[in-house]
Amino acid sequence: MSGDLEAQEWLRDGARQSIEKYRSGGITLRQLIDDLDAIWSNFAQSAWSENLRSQWWVLEELYAVALDRGDQEELPLEDQQAIDAALNELDRLLM
Repeated sequence: MSGDLEAQEWLRDGARQSIEKYRSGGITLRQLIDDLDAIWSNFAQSAWSENLRSQWWVLEELYAVALDRGDQEELPLEDQQAIDAALNELDRLLM
């Protein structure tokens, strides 16, 4: 049982580190999305993990739209605000 708890905390730490790297400019939004996807796939399915996934989905959709528009390097302010809101919610979930 404690192994499961340790693994879950390790995954949470990984997600928090990826978010921090993104915020500091260390990784791209695409890399953050990929990191969070890989981390999420290792969590046990629960209402909590689905909440995490829904915030991941916000990031994925914003990136897909930016990619389609060709402006993933310079996101519009409203997209940046939506990303910040999703990251803030992820921070809350990962506490």
